[in-house]
Amino acid sequence: MQSDGSCRSPAVFGATVSYVRDVLDLFGIDMLYGKDADKASCSTNLEGVVEQLTHFRSKVRAFALRRQDDPTTGTLKKTRLHPDRIPLLKACDTLRNDLAPLGVVIKDRGATSTWEIIHGRATTQKGQEVLDKDQEMSL
Repeated sequence: MQSDGSCRSPAVFGATVSYVRDVLDLFGIDMLYGKDADKASCSTNLEGVVEQLTHFRSKVRAFALRRQDDPTTGTLKKTRLHPDRIPLLKACDTLRNDLAPLGVVIKDRGATSTWEIIHGRATTQKGQEVLDKDQEMSL
């Protein structure tokens, strides 16, 4: 370096940077892959996981909410759920309640579930709608 702070030869500086990057690459360290890219990648992965989890939960919830057929008439009873499916609804509620303190808020709105990830002030909102033929008839 010269006394005024500029490089004597940009080629030497470039070769030094290239050498340092190659050595770091040998150790599995990528300096070009910064923290911002890492945060964006993690955020995208988290949103995908939450979307799939909410979709699965919505399907389980829709199955559990299907009404029981009346054995005498063969029609759907409006007030009775299958008793063996009540634990599924409780498990869906438990999952929703357990994710809330972690910043994932799931809201059930009939056959639709919406979710959002809360990071301080910033939120990411997505919706999930699962309707099947039995639910459409009961609506």
